[in-house]
Amino acid sequence: MTQDGLDSGASPFPPGLRVSIRASSIEEMQAKAPFWRVHATQLEPGGYTGRIRSVHTASMQLALFVCSNSTKVEGFVPERTLVLALPVSVESSIQNRGRRLAENAIIAYDHTEGIEFSFKGSLKIITVAVSVGEIERRARNLWGEAFEDRTSVGVLYLPDASARMSVARKINAILFETMRDPFALVSPRGCRELESAVIDTLLSSVIDRSRPERTPIRQKIARKAEEYLRTCCRDPISLSDLCAAVGATRRTVHLGFVELYGVPPMHYLRAIRLGGAREDLINARGRDLRVSDVAKEWGFKHFGRFALAYRDFFGALPSADTGLRARGATPHQ
Repeated sequence: MTQDGLDSGASPFPPGLRVSIRASSIEEMQAKAPFWRVHATQLEPGGYTGRIRSVHTASMQLALFVCSNSTKVEGFVPERTLVLALPVSVESSIQNRGRRLAENAIIAYDHTEGIEFSFKGSLKIITVAVSVGEIERRARNLWGEAFEDRTSVGVLYLPDASARMSVARKINAILFETMRDPFALVSPRGCRELESAVIDTLLSSVIDRSRPERTPIRQKIARKAEEYLRTCCRDPISLSDLCAAVGATRRTVHLGFVELYGVPPMHYLRAIRLGGAREDLINARGRDLRVSDVAKEWGFKHFGRFALAYRDFFGALPSADTGLRARGATPHQ
């Protein structure tokens, strides 16, 4: 077990701490689990091996627990913390508080609740323990509502089982990359980037099962957003700007756009801008013209990137559509 980092003060976890341990018994496994007050009971006969890998920031512990035998786990969540847990593989049957965990569900416990889950067979599970304040802040940013508004009987839901596996594997990859990088946790910025990558990956896929959105409403919002993009397409627009303009969450706008137009909203905006630039170039044939001015007019600040994006989108460089060597461009740009 190694630690690099500064004093954590009142933080729930010591920032910079990395843990990598192996255990040959269930007692050793629970004794070595840092910051967890849990009791584990082996449920079936046979040898037991376990492994824990974890990294810590001031607001988060990201961990992978691997257990070889059926086990029941009881205990408490660390103080001021909320825990999200999801299997990396599908070999295990998990009971969460006496109920079988759905294949598209994530376990969600806060610090006021006790841990109670069991599994049959071997288990490989990702856990993300996050300070309550941090998870609430990010939930409101992503969903536009409180974290508890989407929690149902200690679980969150993803669209389907494949979505849960995809999220688990992405977060598992983030953990392994962080374990290998000796500099990943040495700065506050690095820690914040890790927190953003993990928490946003988790929360961005969560659906609202308690208050499902009706498709017509979502598509109505998407049409309103599309009208806004067309009206303001020459201006600097971020996804946050768009959501604020139509009064909807990122998820609602994203799903509505994909359903109606087949692409996310910012891809749609890029298509509008490229199409508008091409139309201006074609209509300006024979006139003295700077291609770079057209690019700037349509919101592309970097001319080289505009030329590459134009070629990727239309299969030709912008100079080809002017019918002449436009000023601000070369035949080979």
